[in-house]
Formats: sequence, structure tokens, C-alpha cells
Amino acid sequence: MSDRKLKVAVLFRGPVRPDVLNASARCREFMSQFGNVQNVEFTTYLATWRNWKDQKASDLLALDQFDNVIMQTEPTDAQIERCTKIKNLPNGAQIRPVFNMYYQSKTALDLIYAADDYDYIVHSRTDIRMFMGQHMAQWFDQMAYTAPHVHPHPWMCDQFGIAPATMMHAAWNYGSIVQLGKDIEAADIPERVLQNRIDKLNIPVKAPQYVVWDLDPRRNQ
Repeated sequence: MSDRKLKVAVLFRGPVRPDVLNASARCREFMSQFGNVQNVEFTTYLATWRNWKDQKASDLLALDQFDNVIMQTEPTDAQIERCTKIKNLPNGAQIRPVFNMYYQSKTALDLIYAADDYDYIVHSRTDIRMFMGQHMAQWFDQMAYTAPHVHPHPWMCDQFGIAPATMMHAAWNYGSIVQLGKDIEAADIPERVLQNRIDKLNIPVKAPQYVVWDLDPRRNQ
């Protein structure tokens, strides 16, 4: 019988917001729940923009908290215009945050998927509080993409998810930015982009219970 440890990549993606200390605390809090987990090797990844408002990613990196860092420059207006000409989704959401999220997530997941033979990828954010508590084992399902809410909820949660590596990569791998533009144009709300891909690929989904799930209330300050 193999004694290989389970390999889990944990991706924290998004801006350094609302500030360096809060982003650091959210990520540390999340990882703390794995402190007593046995026979699992966790590798952390941070994917973030070089600058966000008055926050610098370099200040977060100076804390030496993450195993790997993917630092990016925020996409330009020209990149987004090559993707799509629309400015807002039907629900009023601006296109830039939608493009940023999918662009950043795919870039990070491409690298993570190619880096090692991870059994699972945890896809989280720099500004989220997520505690699975006694339900943790339910979140690591070899046959499903797990998230706080899934279909038949009106949309698939894109804030947090756990899935086998191949499944997670496929769910966010839109291909080219031209295809991303088409995916965005076909969505009525930002979350629908992920929902539509999961539906198209027939990826099984599951919504386990959790103890805490919320976003930092100061994230947009």
C-alpha cells in the first residue's frame, strides 16, 4: 500500500485588500484549520496584483507567508476590449472585475496544475473567512467540485471551492481571452460564467456544510 501523502494546493487569489494585515490574517486563519490534519502535504499559492489602491503586494510578500507567489499587473483596458466590447452585465456588474477574476484565476490555476500532481486544489480568496470545522472531510470529494452553494441555487459560488486538480483546472480554463469574452457576454451575472462552464463540462457539484463563510466587510474600503 502506498504511503504517499495527499497533495493539496491552496490558492489565495485577489487584490491585497483592504490592507496587508487583513489579507495576511485571513489567509493565516484559513490555513490554521489544517494544523492537525495528518498525511496531507499543503502547498500555498498567492496570486495577486502588484498594486491595489494604496496597497503593495511586496509588503505582503515581505511577511514570507506563502510557498509560491504569482504577482501580476492588472489587465489593461485594451486587453479587456479585445475580450469584449460590452461594459456591463445585465445585472449592472462592471466588466473589469469579472475579467480580472477569471483572468487571474486561470493564470494561477494553469501554473498550479502544471507544477505538481496535486490531488486537490483549494480555490480561495485573500479577503474571505471560511471555516469548514467538523464538515471538512465532506469538502474533499474525489467525485465533485464542492462550494458553499451550487445548483439549484440561482448560481454557482465562485468565491470558494475545492475539487480534484483536473476538475478545478477544467472549470476555470476558459481558453483564450476571446473565449472568455464570449463566456462573459453569455452571462447575466458574474457567477454565471463559472456556472455555465461547469454545466457544459458536466462537472458534478456538491455543497457541504460549513461553520463560517463570509467576506471581509472592509474589503472595498
